Amino acid sequence: MKHILIILLATISVLSCKAQHIVNLNTFNQTDEPNEGKYYKDLDNNFTPFLGTWEYQYGNQIFRVTLWKEEMVEHENGIKPSYFKDRIKGHYEIVEVGAFEQETIIKTSNKNIKNTNTTYFPVIAGGTIDGINLGGSILDNTVPDSSRFSAFGVEGGFTMQIISGSSPVQAFWSGEINNSLQLPDYPTEFSFPNNITLTKVN
Repeated sequence: MKHILIILLATISVLSCKAQHIVNLNTFNQTDEPNEGKYYKDLDNNFTPFLGTWEYQYGNQIFRVTLWKEEMVEHENGIKPSYFKDRIKGHYEIVEVGAFEQETIIKTSNKNIKNTNTTYFPVIAGGTIDGINLGGSILDNTVPDSSRFSAFGVEGGFTMQIISGSSPVQAFWSGEINNSLQLPDYPTEFSFPNNITLTKVN
């Protein structure tokens, strides 16, 4: 019983220490103070406008992006203690809409890695400090033969900018592939629509 009590007190102590270091996400890298040991939290709820499902329809196909918030994501900091940040994570899919509005998945990022039973981590990761502009990284794991380049997909970056006054809410989506491997046959285009306007559907 004494051991259980000690473990419980230690856990509470650790959580209390982390809670004492909560700072606004907007201050990340804005001061000379070190990041280690801090939790950069979305205190102003700037993530909220982006969370949910976004769609772009072209013909009988829909490009769908689903975004959610993950709190207190650990960022390893070399030999220094880690710091933590709230992050927006997500997946995408392309579906085909049939004559009776039924949907057939054409491609999805939410699948197993290669020939394993391990599912992909969220392929979209980003953040915002103003609730209007979102930026981050994306792995296109549905590019044909992407496994020739990486087990996880083709690397890229993306931005979303909410269009002021739009109703329903819309955002301009743009992305760019990052050929960090410097391979001459690396894909130059994503396998999903790019430079488009997404509409928030829920």
